[in-house]
Amino acid sequence: MNESSPELQRAFSLTGAVVMSAGIVIGVGLFTVSTNAVGFLGPILLIGNLVALVVSLLTSLVYAELAACWPFSGGSYAYAYESWGKFGPIAGFLAAWSIIGAYLAVGAEALAFGNYFLSTIDYLGLWTVVKAGEVPFGLAAVLASTLILTYTIINWRGAKEVALSQKAVMFAMGTMIAISITAAAATSMNFKNFVPFVPDWFKPGTFALSCTLIWWAYAGQEVIGTMAEEIEHPTITIPRALIMVPFVVFIITASMQWAVLGIVPDAQILQEADAPFALALKTAGVGAVIFLLFMIAEFTGNLTTINPALTGSSRVVFALGRDGYLPTLFKRLSKRNVPAAAIWTAGIGSIILLATKGLVFLAEISAFMLLFLYGFVALTLIVSRFTRPEISRPFKTPFFPIPPLLLIGFAIWMILSLPKNVVFLGIIWLAGALLFYLLWTRLPWGKEERREPKFFRSESARPKEPTAAERAKLNKDFRRFLIRLAIVFAICLMFFAIPYIL
Repeated sequence: MNESSPELQRAFSLTGAVVMSAGIVIGVGLFTVSTNAVGFLGPILLIGNLVALVVSLLTSLVYAELAACWPFSGGSYAYAYESWGKFGPIAGFLAAWSIIGAYLAVGAEALAFGNYFLSTIDYLGLWTVVKAGEVPFGLAAVLASTLILTYTIINWRGAKEVALSQKAVMFAMGTMIAISITAAAATSMNFKNFVPFVPDWFKPGTFALSCTLIWWAYAGQEVIGTMAEEIEHPTITIPRALIMVPFVVFIITASMQWAVLGIVPDAQILQEADAPFALALKTAGVGAVIFLLFMIAEFTGNLTTINPALTGSSRVVFALGRDGYLPTLFKRLSKRNVPAAAIWTAGIGSIILLATKGLVFLAEISAFMLLFLYGFVALTLIVSRFTRPEISRPFKTPFFPIPPLLLIGFAIWMILSLPKNVVFLGIIWLAGALLFYLLWTRLPWGKEERREPKFFRSESARPKEPTAAERAKLNKDFRRFLIRLAIVFAICLMFFAIPYIL
């Protein structure tokens, strides 16, 4: 192990970066809170998704510039550290703490898996476990803990294992979603559910919260930043991946919401449901085969989120340990070239958070942390243009400063839509970060561990530029990905036009 300046292995291509970022939000966002939003919006869920897409694109443009400047583990931690001058260390620590808080809520994803798995067993008559419409928390928590533990072991085994497993489950999920939507549309779709576009029962006061719930299914950009040291040719690959991710998530999320709205006679029943997707299928009365297809898609969707959440949070802990803002234990790499202590800490922390017993509550806490983080990162980009004008910027955010200013505005708007107790607890979490920072940086061993210069300031940390042949291959792969994405995106938009054409 190299403890002086531990470096990670570059195991993620453009596709790998996209599936990690998209995968972290698709599961619980798509099959739980995003499906709840269908019950609040009805057909205008298309507008909610477009709002989420715009906010997500603004986020991607902001992150693309900063991540290309500082492509290091820790993501926003490094951006803030380098941009805020003498306040850089505390600003970076605050950003890092926000990331950790957001990703530790991966327990919500695992809990959703437990709820849906047990609901499926009950629906198929294999075991009567659902009582009064509720899944026993204890059983769901056991399944959730087992799932988190499994993915902690996968992360511990190495970055290549993470990349391969993520691509496999993303492919399985995409395939099952396509088959499920086709089957549901052919057997249970009622296009009258889409008319009128603005239903009589829609309440404008719920629009902001609904957009926030949907947006949570898009907010995966930070994981690309936190994994930057493990992405091939990051100054080129990262900006491209960031811009493509929102469209990938839109295609999957909007398509599934379209299918749910089309098969459920009364969408309003989904508003407060703990397992809204399963409830939608039961209410629609779909056959056992279609139910199983959708549930397999849901199961794989849950799996796509847990992997990158554990990877992202552990890399932030690793970066803080490497720079002396956490004990040096967390900077050590195992023989498999992964930060083992950081990975196990992230996994165990996620399991402990299951004790809150609230899937939606965990989702809202995660949303607050991400909204605060993205607003703060947008402000960091503006600050960096003034404090670090000399730094090379392989990608520059177009129409600056409009994107970061709009992102700050959207973040504030969405935070204000969250329940007050969630905002209060989020502020308490951030206050705890500041208190820990002030204590740690004044302790003797804390001062000792921070004597070495930051890794991302060393010349060896800068990624190598691709050769002409490598750049040509990168461009070719990007064009192929872009063309396929554009075609599928257009097809997805056509889904919403069908009810008004027939």
